Formats: sequence, structure tokens, C-alpha cells
Amino acid sequence: MAPTVAVLLVAALSFGFAMLEMFLWNTPWLGLKVQASLGVPAGCAEHVTLWAKNQGLYNLFLVAGLIWAVICRDPHYRFLLSLFFLGCVGIAGLYGALTVKALFLVAQTLPAAIALSVVIWRRGS
Repeated sequence: MAPTVAVLLVAALSFGFAMLEMFLWNTPWLGLKVQASLGVPAGCAEHVTLWAKNQGLYNLFLVAGLIWAVICRDPHYRFLLSLFFLGCVGIAGLYGALTVKALFLVAQTLPAAIALSVVIWRRGS
């Protein structure tokens, strides 16, 4: 149960990021505040909107993979899918931290690493 919950929490986070990037990027109550926290200069939102939507789509692919891992009936493949897609989320966060802002380590890499630890720990017990 714990691995499933951990994977679903990371999927929910990734889904939230995707919705922000794809649909809420230019909203003053959320998207523009996030952009400011990421260092996007005021007035540049429209110029980076398509990039954000593209990044959101990639996050949805990660969500799809995490959901696939949860619903997979074969325990061995569930484990492998979980490892792969949580690893992808973690690496994406690491890359974001290196290229955009360290906040990505906390928002994306840390949850993926915790979930990955839970999945591996439960596999061994």
C-alpha cells in the first residue's frame, strides 16, 4: 500500500505541474506568480507560454507512466515501471534545478526520491 500511495502522490504533483504549465500559466493568481518565482521577467509570459505547454505535456506523460505503474497487475513489472518513471521525474527535477532554479530539487526530485525509496524498501521486505 505504501508504494502505491507514494507513486500516486508523485503522480498528483506532476499532474498539478502539468495543469499549471498547460492551462494556468498566464493566470495572475497562480501562473504569473510562479513565473516570477522562477525568474521569468514581467511581460515575458506570452513568449514562454508554448514552452510551458510543451513541458506540461511531458509532465502528463510522466503521470501516465506512474499511473501505469500503479495499475500494472504483475508485481515485477509494477516495480520496474515505478523505478523507471520515478527516476524520470527525479532526473527532470534535477535538470530543472541545474538549469532553472534549485526549487525543482524540493518540488520534484525530493518527492520522487522519497517515493523511490519507499518502492525499493517495500520490495526488499
